[in-house]
Amino acid sequence: MKDGIPMALRNCVRCGNLMDGRLGSVCPDCRKQEAEAFDRVRAYLREHPQANLREVSEGAGVDPDQIRRFLREGRLELVGDPDALHCERCGASISTGRLCSDCLRELEAAAGTAPPPPTEKARLHLGRSWIEERRERFRR
Repeated sequence: MKDGIPMALRNCVRCGNLMDGRLGSVCPDCRKQEAEAFDRVRAYLREHPQANLREVSEGAGVDPDQIRRFLREGRLELVGDPDALHCERCGASISTGRLCSDCLRELEAAAGTAPPPPTEKARLHLGRSWIEERRERFRR
């Protein structure tokens, strides 16, 4: 027990070492290696902004699957290489994430989590200044 909370032991999904499951699915050592890999990819892309996936992998010394994970997590965005990443639902080319905007919109609508369209009152509210809103609240 740590800090009065029972420890949930699990294995790191990357290295298999035993770890505290409350920390996520990756141990601190692997998380550090992942952060270093991301920094190398980011630095390489700053110097070579038009590089494709293979070039980034070779130049930064990072596995292409790891770079794809960064893309799926939304940490990187593709520019100019439309066939490197595809929507997991329909297969359309995407630049980041796991789903294209159409599939994401459909799933949100089906789950009822899509934000409602703004009402007339909401549109008016967005156009008012912060001071006007505070004055109106004060008058009530």
